[in-house]
Amino acid sequence: MTQMAVGMQTRVNAALNTWQSWPLNLRQAPRLVKVLDSGGTNRSYLIEAKHDKYSPEHRASFSPNQRRLFCLRVNTEQSQALGINRNRELDILHVLQSSNLVPKLLHFDRALDFSLFEYAEGRTWSRHDLTRLSQRERLFSAIEQFQRVSVNISRFNYLAHINGYIEELDKRQISLSEAKRSELNHYLTELDDFMRTSWQPVLCHHDLIPENIIETDNGLVLLDWEYAGLGHPEFDRRYVKQCLAGGLEWSVEGLHKGDTVDKLIYWLVVLWQALN
Repeated sequence: MTQMAVGMQTRVNAALNTWQSWPLNLRQAPRLVKVLDSGGTNRSYLIEAKHDKYSPEHRASFSPNQRRLFCLRVNTEQSQALGINRNRELDILHVLQSSNLVPKLLHFDRALDFSLFEYAEGRTWSRHDLTRLSQRERLFSAIEQFQRVSVNISRFNYLAHINGYIEELDKRQISLSEAKRSELNHYLTELDDFMRTSWQPVLCHHDLIPENIIETDNGLVLLDWEYAGLGHPEFDRRYVKQCLAGGLEWSVEGLHKGDTVDKLIYWLVVLWQALN
């Protein structure tokens, strides 16, 4: 087992050891079932536990003496480096709890940096789903639904986010090619001007990759809102259509030749990949 794997296992064990402080009235310590497929940011685990009685906060979700499945998400240690604001994510998740578009948030621990969700049982989407018009229309309908939600947070600062990536790359001595860096510097001027215009921000997920979309019996559930914020109203649709609908490498290059929003997605993808 690698040192990184040992470190993650230690964090998982530490999170599980806090089970008595979870607001779920568990009868016994939860059991780790398996590692769930994870994206490039966090690690998620399927755990099983038994309830003793109804929890006041979640009485509609659980029956007494039933074994229930949960998702334990251990957050990346690179949150700050990746421009992730966990408080903002929690604000967004709390607002979206009644929408059925997100998994039920049951508990979070700032000290150990993990969250506990009700397990969203279903099929994880693949890129094939995004090639189907009917599936994209369902996803766009979900996007429209959460875009109508009002969240009391500040507008997402794309310029600061990209500059944060650049600073982290410099800190790690990861270099872009001279041509790429020159092109990026030119785009930053364009983005600065764009951020000063009067487009109306809406809630954006900012990371609608197939792995974050679960097909459940009750509809779509969208995971991992750590990059979410009040962003450009076209961002999520463009991300789905152009960055995911076709081959990823081809579509990213297509974004490279697009307008300011297309190029924003392009640079976010390129810089994130360089950091990871």
